[in-house]
Amino acid sequence: MSTPLRVTLALSILLILVGVGVYASVFLTQSDTTPPDVVYALPADPLNATYRIEGVEVSLEDGRAQTEVAPSSAEIITTEVVGELVPLATTQGAANAVLLRQDLGGTGSFYYLALAVSNGDGFLGSEAVYLGDRIEEVTVQPWGELMWVSYGTRATSTSFAEPADVPVTRYFYTRGATLLEHGPFELSVRGYAGSVLESARGYVFDSCEHGRYLLASSSPAYGALQAIYAQRSGGGGTFMQLALRGVDSVALNDVVVVEAVLAAPEDFLCTDVARVSAVTDTVATTSRATSSLEQ
Repeated sequence: MSTPLRVTLALSILLILVGVGVYASVFLTQSDTTPPDVVYALPADPLNATYRIEGVEVSLEDGRAQTEVAPSSAEIITTEVVGELVPLATTQGAANAVLLRQDLGGTGSFYYLALAVSNGDGFLGSEAVYLGDRIEEVTVQPWGELMWVSYGTRATSTSFAEPADVPVTRYFYTRGATLLEHGPFELSVRGYAGSVLESARGYVFDSCEHGRYLLASSSPAYGALQAIYAQRSGGGGTFMQLALRGVDSVALNDVVVVEAVLAAPEDFLCTDVARVSAVTDTVATTSRATSSLEQ
């Protein structure tokens, strides 16, 4: 065998041995090593949960987050929890309503309502629902199986320099980790809680706060009311939370329109629900829109 051929053969054998060594050191070692389990731990507090605002995930730290508008941008988006967390009674377990304010670096302050639901291991934040820009005197309250949010805003033609003197009340409910809304309704439509009874004249509503009304058979939600009443009443009355239009007096002869059946909670009494309709006449005077970092 010639010398060049012997050199070529030796190099080939050497390359094969090196390849076998590399394979043994990399692949065989990996097969013998079990990779550690990667577990994502949900935060133990809604102030550190992740929420989706306008489709973008925002992860809070102690109730606050700052993110760049774009990579290397000097403009910063600040998101923070305002006011107190509001505990809710839901069938999904522990949950809190969370009021968020987002400042984009300009004059606007955009408010959102979100949900933080606990699965036992931590809190999962929901998609946030937009409330408004530079709204004032924001109040969030549980209301039976629902919650309501009241705040002051402005007419579309009014400058932001003017006071927020248009009262708004909105009604929300939860489904899993999702926050959903009844309405929104016109200003003349208000939420009431009370008992629905069937009479010779039709359905009568005994409001917890405002007296007794006859419910109009032409109401948009009359069919839903009939179905719920038939299912729940058992021959007697049933407790409901209704959105009624144009309730101005307390006479039995007054016929009112039912825009929606908001809820029909079981085993609820008038003492179990907060008064709602009173805050729709004027802008709420108790503001919860104070930064949790400023309290």
